[in-house]
Amino acid sequence: MAFERYVEAREIIERAGLSNADEILAHLGFIVKWKGLDVNEARIALQ
Repeated sequence: MAFERYVEAREIIERAGLSNADEILAHLGFIVKWKGLDVNEARIALQ
């Protein structure tokens, strides 16, 4: 399972003019793996 940076995924989604990045990621089958409350340490992965 590959993990990517959550903050980078949010930036890409927002640059595309879409809102609610968390909902979009979930709809695409991604889950967010949080490491504490630090958004820079959060990762996304396909379920």
